[in-house]
Amino acid sequence: SLVSGIWTQAHVGASTLKGDAIALVGTLGWILYTRGQQKTPHLQVIEYTAYTAILAMPGLVLIALGATALGYAHAPKLADLTHVIPVMSYIVVIATVLAALAFNQGVRRLGASNGIVFINFVPVSALLISVARGDMPSTSEIIGTSLVIAALLLLARQMNPVASSSAPPPLKNDRHFAGSTST
Repeated sequence: SLVSGIWTQAHVGASTLKGDAIALVGTLGWILYTRGQQKTPHLQVIEYTAYTAILAMPGLVLIALGATALGYAHAPKLADLTHVIPVMSYIVVIATVLAALAFNQGVRRLGASNGIVFINFVPVSALLISVARGDMPSTSEIIGTSLVIAALLLLARQMNPVASSSAPPPLKNDRHFAGSTST
């Protein structure tokens, strides 16, 4: 809510709270999705990605039907679809399938904790992209981004306590490694 400006702009009301709630649910979903991969180490990355996509499909269809029934969305006309086929192809192939496979491969190699740190960097990258496009961030966006970066740095430091201490890590062949006191 800090980044969306709910605390700093008088004309912003409860409408941003709905968006913040959706973002929170999305973040929790990514955490569960990322952590879920640890529970299925026997699956290949492509299998995990396919299973989760297939399992999500009924929920997505129900949400789309509900949004249409409530007037939040409408079914597109065939003529409209022909104009957006290139864009939809990119969204489906690159931004959805290949991105999910790459993310899942990264989580498999680096671990769920690092994957969650990565996904929480998305708001920072979105702000950087908007700045690169010429949009100047507001004070609340800068504060929010700074909070995200500070939290990620703190988390990274806690995840790797050896890097945050001044003492070098023990060597595996060190006789004092793992509490050994033999000579």
